[in-house]
Amino acid sequence: MPVSLPPFDNSSMDGYAVRVTDVAGASEEYPAVLTVIGDVAAGQAESLHVGPGETARIMTGAPLPPGAEAVVPVEWTDGGLGEGPVTGMRARSQSPRGPTGTCTCTARPRHARTYARRAAT
Repeated sequence: MPVSLPPFDNSSMDGYAVRVTDVAGASEEYPAVLTVIGDVAAGQAESLHVGPGETARIMTGAPLPPGAEAVVPVEWTDGGLGEGPVTGMRARSQSPRGPTGTCTCTARPRHARTYARRAAT
């Protein structure tokens, strides 16, 4: 029997899983500051729920958590460091605050499913 894979919506890049409404209008001048609630890794069974004003660090191939509609690429954020744009995702063990804290998004996805692949595509 054919099976469509992956069986879940997933991230097409490292970044932050967000609700589109939370980052609407974000820019370098007026960034969106969201609370980071944890990490979502590829192959992870348990899932976080992204609520209003929240985001989750997400790795390429990881399932899009419930509540999230899009992924903001890590390069469009401060990586949770408060030091301006970053060039890549820091390892969880190297993050000063671990997988929690805040993330400043300086750009926004244009629509739901930006940088997120639908299940079975």
